[in-house]
Amino acid sequence: MARLLALAYPALEELSSRAKLRDPGPPERLGFFLALPAPRESAKPPWPEPGLCAPLLKRVRLTIQSKYQAEFRFGHASVALAINSAALRLASGQIDRCIVGAVDSYLDGETLQTLHKERRLKSYDAPDGFQPGEAASFLLLEPVKAAQRRGAQVQGVISHVVVAGHEKKQDASAPGVVLGGAVASALNHEPGERVWIISDLNGEPGRSMEWGNLLVRLAATHPALRDAPVWYPATSLGNTGAVSGAIGICAAVRAFARGYAPTDAALILCSSDGPERGVIRLERLAR
Repeated sequence: MARLLALAYPALEELSSRAKLRDPGPPERLGFFLALPAPRESAKPPWPEPGLCAPLLKRVRLTIQSKYQAEFRFGHASVALAINSAALRLASGQIDRCIVGAVDSYLDGETLQTLHKERRLKSYDAPDGFQPGEAASFLLLEPVKAAQRRGAQVQGVISHVVVAGHEKKQDASAPGVVLGGAVASALNHEPGERVWIISDLNGEPGRSMEWGNLLVRLAATHPALRDAPVWYPATSLGNTGAVSGAIGICAAVRAFARGYAPTDAALILCSSDGPERGVIRLERLAR
Protein backbone atom coordinates (compact mmCIF):
# COMPACT_ATOMS: atom_id res chain seq x y z
CA MET A 1 0.00 0.00 0.00
CA ALA A 2 2.86 2.38 0.80
CA ARG A 3 4.39 1.76 -2.62
CA LEU A 4 1.11 2.53 -4.39
CA LEU A 5 0.66 5.70 -2.33
CA ALA A 6 4.18 6.84 -3.22
CA LEU A 7 3.48 6.23 -6.92
CA ALA A 8 0.03 7.86 -6.95
CA TYR A 9 0.77 10.98 -4.92
CA PRO A 10 2.86 13.00 -7.45
CA ALA A 11 0.48 12.19 -10.32
CA LEU A 12 -2.62 13.27 -8.37
CA GLU A 13 -0.80 16.31 -6.99
CA GLU A 14 0.05 17.42 -10.53
CA LEU A 15 -3.57 17.06 -11.65
CA SER A 16 -4.87 18.89 -8.59
CA SER A 17 -2.49 21.79 -9.22
CA ARG A 18 -3.08 22.04 -12.98
CA ALA A 19 -6.87 21.81 -12.65
CA LYS A 20 -6.85 24.10 -9.56
CA LEU A 21 -9.02 21.65 -7.66
CA ARG A 22 -7.99 23.17 -4.32
CA ASP A 23 -8.58 26.77 -5.39
CA PRO A 24 -10.61 27.82 -3.42
CA GLY A 25 -11.76 24.27 -2.69
CA PRO A 26 -12.79 21.11 -4.53
CA PRO A 27 -16.21 21.19 -6.21
CA GLU A 28 -18.92 19.89 -3.89
CA ARG A 29 -19.92 17.09 -6.30
CA LEU A 30 -16.48 15.93 -7.40
CA GLY A 31 -16.09 12.18 -7.89
CA PHE A 32 -12.94 10.17 -7.22
CA PHE A 33 -12.75 6.74 -8.89
CA LEU A 34 -9.58 4.73 -8.51
CA ALA A 35 -8.49 1.78 -10.69
CA LEU A 36 -6.36 -0.73 -8.84
CA PRO A 37 -4.80 -4.16 -9.34
CA ALA A 38 -6.96 -7.19 -8.73
CA PRO A 39 -6.21 -8.93 -5.43
CA ARG A 40 -3.20 -11.15 -5.98
CA GLU A 41 -2.71 -14.55 -4.42
CA SER A 42 0.66 -13.42 -3.07
CA ALA A 43 -0.90 -10.49 -1.19
CA LYS A 44 -0.59 -11.21 2.55
CA PRO A 45 -2.30 -9.80 4.51
CA PRO A 46 -5.37 -9.22 2.28
CA TRP A 47 -5.87 -5.88 0.57
CA PRO A 48 -6.32 -3.27 3.33
CA GLU A 49 -9.65 -1.65 4.03
CA PRO A 50 -11.09 0.93 3.59
CA GLY A 51 -8.67 1.10 0.67
CA LEU A 52 -6.37 3.60 -1.00
CA CYS A 53 -8.79 6.50 -1.66
CA ALA A 54 -8.89 7.97 1.84
CA PRO A 55 -5.14 8.07 2.60
CA LEU A 56 -4.34 9.32 -0.91
CA LEU A 57 -6.87 12.16 -0.78
CA LYS A 58 -5.67 13.11 2.69
CA ARG A 59 -2.08 13.34 1.50
CA VAL A 60 -3.05 15.53 -1.48
CA ARG A 61 -5.34 17.64 0.75
CA LEU A 62 -8.49 17.03 -1.29
CA THR A 63 -11.80 16.69 0.52
CA ILE A 64 -14.22 14.48 -1.44
CA GLN A 65 -17.32 12.97 0.11
CA SER A 66 -17.11 9.21 0.59
CA LYS A 67 -20.32 8.67 -1.39
CA TYR A 68 -18.50 10.04 -4.46
CA GLN A 69 -15.52 7.69 -4.05
CA ALA A 70 -15.13 4.23 -5.55
CA GLU A 71 -12.39 1.67 -6.15
CA PHE A 72 -12.25 -0.80 -9.03
CA ARG A 73 -9.96 -3.77 -8.37
CA PHE A 74 -9.95 -5.67 -11.64
CA GLY A 75 -6.46 -5.09 -13.05
CA HIS A 76 -6.18 -4.06 -16.71
CA ALA A 77 -9.90 -3.43 -17.24
CA SER A 78 -10.25 -1.32 -14.09
CA VAL A 79 -9.90 2.03 -15.88
CA ALA A 80 -12.60 1.15 -18.42
CA LEU A 81 -14.94 0.09 -15.61
CA ALA A 82 -14.15 3.26 -13.64
CA ILE A 83 -14.74 5.53 -16.65
CA ASN A 84 -17.98 3.74 -17.48
CA SER A 85 -19.24 4.24 -13.92
CA ALA A 86 -18.13 7.89 -13.94
CA ALA A 87 -19.85 8.51 -17.28
CA LEU A 88 -23.13 7.10 -15.95
CA ARG A 89 -22.99 9.29 -12.84
CA LEU A 90 -22.03 12.38 -14.86
CA ALA A 91 -24.89 11.76 -17.30
CA SER A 92 -27.39 11.34 -14.47
CA GLY A 93 -26.23 14.53 -12.76
CA GLN A 94 -25.07 12.79 -9.58
CA ILE A 95 -21.63 14.38 -9.96
CA ASP A 96 -20.33 17.39 -11.91
CA ARG A 97 -16.74 16.27 -12.47
CA CYS A 98 -14.80 13.11 -11.74
CA ILE A 99 -11.16 12.28 -11.16
CA VAL A 100 -10.42 8.85 -12.59
CA GLY A 101 -7.05 7.56 -11.46
CA ALA A 102 -5.04 4.36 -11.66
CA VAL A 103 -1.99 3.01 -9.88
CA ASP A 104 -0.28 -0.37 -10.05
CA SER A 105 3.12 -1.96 -9.59
CA TYR A 106 4.61 -5.36 -10.38
CA LEU A 107 7.98 -4.45 -8.87
CA ASP A 108 7.68 -5.47 -5.23
CA GLY A 109 9.73 -8.48 -4.25
CA GLU A 110 6.91 -10.89 -3.39
CA THR A 111 5.03 -10.21 -6.63
CA LEU A 112 8.19 -10.66 -8.69
CA GLN A 113 8.95 -13.97 -7.01
CA THR A 114 5.42 -15.24 -7.65
CA LEU A 115 5.49 -14.15 -11.30
CA HIS A 116 8.88 -15.81 -11.76
CA LYS A 117 7.63 -19.10 -10.28
CA GLU A 118 4.64 -18.95 -12.64
CA ARG A 119 7.02 -18.30 -15.58
CA ARG A 120 5.12 -15.15 -16.52
CA LEU A 121 8.22 -12.92 -16.57
CA LYS A 122 10.15 -12.57 -19.80
CA SER A 123 13.61 -14.09 -19.40
CA TYR A 124 16.15 -16.27 -21.18
CA ASP A 125 14.29 -19.42 -20.17
CA ALA A 126 10.80 -17.90 -20.67
CA PRO A 127 10.78 -15.80 -23.87
CA ASP A 128 6.95 -15.55 -23.87
CA GLY A 129 6.36 -13.31 -20.91
CA PHE A 130 6.17 -9.69 -19.81
CA GLN A 131 8.51 -7.10 -18.40
CA PRO A 132 7.14 -5.83 -15.06
CA GLY A 133 6.45 -2.12 -14.72
CA GLU A 134 4.74 0.37 -12.45
CA ALA A 135 2.89 3.61 -13.04
CA ALA A 136 0.20 6.01 -11.88
CA SER A 137 -2.06 8.27 -13.93
CA PHE A 138 -4.99 10.60 -13.18
CA LEU A 139 -7.58 12.08 -15.54
CA LEU A 140 -10.27 14.72 -14.99
CA LEU A 141 -13.57 13.90 -16.70
CA GLU A 142 -16.54 16.21 -17.18
CA PRO A 143 -19.12 17.01 -19.88
CA VAL A 144 -17.56 18.84 -22.83
CA LYS A 145 -19.85 21.88 -22.65
CA ALA A 146 -19.26 22.28 -18.92
CA ALA A 147 -15.49 22.15 -19.44
CA GLN A 148 -15.67 24.73 -22.23
CA ARG A 149 -17.82 27.07 -20.13
CA ARG A 150 -15.17 27.22 -17.43
CA GLY A 151 -12.38 27.67 -19.97
CA ALA A 152 -10.73 24.29 -19.48
CA GLN A 153 -8.52 22.77 -22.16
CA VAL A 154 -10.34 19.72 -23.54
CA GLN A 155 -7.66 17.26 -24.64
CA GLY A 156 -9.92 14.49 -25.91
CA VAL A 157 -13.50 13.26 -25.94
CA ILE A 158 -14.51 9.81 -24.72
CA SER A 159 -17.36 8.92 -27.07
CA HIS A 160 -17.81 5.23 -26.14
CA VAL A 161 -16.91 3.03 -23.20
CA VAL A 162 -17.71 -0.64 -23.56
CA VAL A 163 -17.22 -3.06 -20.68
CA ALA A 164 -17.85 -6.78 -20.90
CA GLY A 165 -17.10 -10.06 -19.23
CA HIS A 166 -17.42 -8.84 -15.65
CA GLU A 167 -20.89 -10.31 -15.27
CA LYS A 168 -19.91 -13.85 -16.32
CA LYS A 169 -16.83 -15.99 -16.79
CA GLN A 170 -15.23 -15.75 -20.20
CA ASP A 171 -15.29 -18.91 -22.31
CA ALA A 172 -11.64 -19.94 -22.29
CA SER A 173 -12.18 -22.09 -25.38
CA ALA A 174 -13.01 -19.02 -27.47
CA PRO A 175 -10.47 -16.30 -26.71
CA GLY A 176 -11.22 -12.99 -28.39
CA VAL A 177 -15.02 -13.34 -28.40
CA VAL A 178 -15.72 -11.02 -25.45
CA LEU A 179 -13.07 -8.43 -26.39
CA GLY A 180 -14.10 -8.65 -30.05
CA GLY A 181 -17.70 -7.88 -29.15
CA ALA A 182 -16.56 -4.86 -27.16
CA VAL A 183 -14.40 -3.61 -30.04
CA ALA A 184 -17.25 -4.04 -32.52
CA SER A 185 -19.56 -2.03 -30.23
CA ALA A 186 -17.03 0.81 -30.04
CA LEU A 187 -16.81 1.22 -33.83
CA ASN A 188 -19.08 3.74 -35.58
CA HIS A 189 -19.51 1.48 -38.65
CA GLU A 190 -19.38 4.49 -40.97
CA PRO A 191 -18.00 4.28 -44.55
CA GLY A 192 -14.33 5.17 -44.54
CA GLU A 193 -14.05 5.03 -40.74
CA ARG A 194 -10.43 5.07 -39.54
CA VAL A 195 -9.23 4.18 -36.07
CA TRP A 196 -6.01 3.25 -34.41
CA ILE A 197 -5.58 0.69 -31.66
CA ILE A 198 -3.71 1.22 -28.41
CA SER A 199 -3.36 -2.26 -26.99
CA ASP A 200 -2.34 -3.63 -23.61
CA LEU A 201 -0.61 -6.64 -25.15
CA ASN A 202 2.35 -7.41 -22.91
CA GLY A 203 4.11 -10.41 -24.46
CA GLU A 204 2.11 -13.20 -22.85
CA PRO A 205 0.86 -15.82 -25.33
CA GLY A 206 -2.72 -15.83 -24.04
CA ARG A 207 -3.15 -12.15 -24.83
CA SER A 208 -1.64 -12.61 -28.28
CA MET A 209 -4.05 -15.47 -28.95
CA GLU A 210 -6.97 -13.29 -27.90
CA TRP A 211 -5.87 -10.46 -30.21
CA GLY A 212 -5.23 -12.81 -33.14
CA ASN A 213 -8.63 -14.46 -32.82
CA LEU A 214 -10.29 -11.06 -32.55
CA LEU A 215 -8.75 -9.99 -35.87
CA VAL A 216 -9.76 -13.23 -37.57
CA ARG A 217 -13.35 -12.82 -36.38
CA LEU A 218 -13.76 -9.10 -37.11
CA ALA A 219 -11.44 -8.08 -39.95
CA ALA A 220 -13.70 -9.37 -42.73
CA THR A 221 -16.80 -7.54 -41.48
CA HIS A 222 -15.17 -4.46 -39.93
CA PRO A 223 -12.98 -2.72 -42.55
CA ALA A 224 -11.72 -0.14 -40.03
CA LEU A 225 -9.63 -2.85 -38.34
CA ARG A 226 -7.89 -4.24 -41.43
CA ASP A 227 -5.10 -1.69 -41.67
CA ALA A 228 -5.49 0.04 -38.32
CA PRO A 229 -2.14 1.07 -36.79
CA VAL A 230 -1.50 -0.55 -33.41
CA TRP A 231 0.51 0.92 -30.54
CA TYR A 232 1.91 -1.17 -27.68
CA PRO A 233 2.87 1.02 -24.66
CA ALA A 234 4.17 -2.04 -22.79
CA THR A 235 7.08 -2.13 -25.24
CA SER A 236 8.44 1.00 -23.56
CA LEU A 237 6.91 0.93 -20.08
CA GLY A 238 6.50 -2.75 -19.33
CA ASN A 239 3.28 -4.26 -18.03
CA THR A 240 1.61 -1.53 -15.97
CA GLY A 241 -1.49 -3.54 -15.08
CA ALA A 242 -4.42 -1.42 -13.91
CA VAL A 243 -2.80 1.73 -15.32
CA SER A 244 -2.47 0.45 -18.89
CA GLY A 245 -5.82 1.91 -20.01
CA ALA A 246 -5.03 5.32 -18.55
CA ILE A 247 -1.62 5.26 -20.23
CA GLY A 248 -3.35 4.53 -23.53
CA ILE A 249 -5.58 7.59 -23.04
CA CYS A 250 -2.56 9.76 -22.18
CA ALA A 251 -0.70 8.53 -25.27
CA ALA A 252 -3.70 9.36 -27.46
CA VAL A 253 -4.33 12.88 -26.12
CA ARG A 254 -0.64 13.79 -26.44
CA ALA A 255 -0.68 12.47 -30.01
CA PHE A 256 -3.70 14.69 -30.72
CA ALA A 257 -2.04 17.72 -29.13
CA ARG A 258 1.32 17.27 -30.87
CA GLY A 259 -0.04 16.37 -34.29
CA TYR A 260 1.25 12.82 -34.77
CA ALA A 261 -1.98 10.90 -34.16
CA PRO A 262 -2.54 8.59 -37.15
CA THR A 263 -6.33 9.15 -37.04
CA ASP A 264 -8.89 11.21 -35.13
CA ALA A 265 -10.11 8.23 -33.08
CA ALA A 266 -8.29 5.73 -30.86
CA LEU A 267 -9.58 2.50 -29.38
CA ILE A 268 -7.87 1.69 -26.08
CA LEU A 269 -8.11 -2.05 -25.34
CA CYS A 270 -8.08 -3.40 -21.80
CA SER A 271 -7.95 -7.13 -20.96
CA SER A 272 -7.71 -8.23 -17.33
CA ASP A 273 -6.18 -11.51 -16.19
CA GLY A 274 -9.75 -12.36 -15.14
CA PRO A 275 -12.83 -12.22 -17.42
CA GLU A 276 -13.21 -8.43 -17.47
CA ARG A 277 -12.69 -6.62 -20.79
CA GLY A 278 -12.99 -2.98 -21.77
CA VAL A 279 -12.67 -0.74 -24.82
CA ILE A 280 -12.46 3.05 -24.60
CA ARG A 281 -13.02 5.14 -27.73
CA LEU A 282 -11.23 8.47 -27.51
CA GLU A 283 -11.66 11.11 -30.19
CA ARG A 284 -10.08 14.41 -31.07
CA LEU A 285 -12.36 17.32 -30.15
CA ALA A 286 -14.07 18.61 -33.31
CA ARG A 287 -13.25 22.24 -34.01
